[in-house]
Amino acid sequence: MSISARIYVYAVITIGTCVTLSELFRWQSQDVLRFICYLALAMMASRLKVSLPTVTGTMSVTFIFILFGIVELSLPEALCLGVGATLIQCYWHHRTQPKLHQVLFNLGSTSIAIATASTVFHSNLMHKGHLDGALMLMVTATVFFAMNTFPVSAAIALTEQKSLRQVWRESYFWSFPYYLLGAGLAGAASAINRYLSRPGGLYHLSLLLPISGAHGGRKETR
Repeated sequence: MSISARIYVYAVITIGTCVTLSELFRWQSQDVLRFICYLALAMMASRLKVSLPTVTGTMSVTFIFILFGIVELSLPEALCLGVGATLIQCYWHHRTQPKLHQVLFNLGSTSIAIATASTVFHSNLMHKGHLDGALMLMVTATVFFAMNTFPVSAAIALTEQKSLRQVWRESYFWSFPYYLLGAGLAGAASAINRYLSRPGGLYHLSLLLPISGAHGGRKETR
């Protein structure tokens, strides 16, 4: 790994760690039992992958649960959900154990993406603009997609001495429609959750997913 790649990777790790710790110190939860149920379901779902057209390899469904967490949970809870699911994803069904800095980088980039997307979704600009809930979720999913894929693409580009645009386009560009589809599923689960007035939305979301047991290579995304 080049010096520039090392600096970048450890910068993402540091920023992500600071974001996570600062939010955990401000922990808040309206319903701890509900959060534990959501966390358990998200961690179980993180072990599963879906095979999608136009996307090489497989794609994790974790990002859909994270989007749901951003909508339904506080930021500290959403971060815990995302970090927990990412940890399971890093270690489950890997023939070779990932290196520590790779795991920490994934956790850091995930934390940054969740915090950024949550800030956008709950921002005054979004709510004062009286935007439709579906449109808000689409915007949030777009922000999460960008913050979730560009940092990883940048790390690969620096490590392999390739163009960032080339790496991102080859690895993640065609997965964007599925982030928008994920936003729709998260929105549907949130609506079900509010209609039933009980923490069943994430459970129903897990039933909506076309889950496959296949596993893929580098082009897998959260």
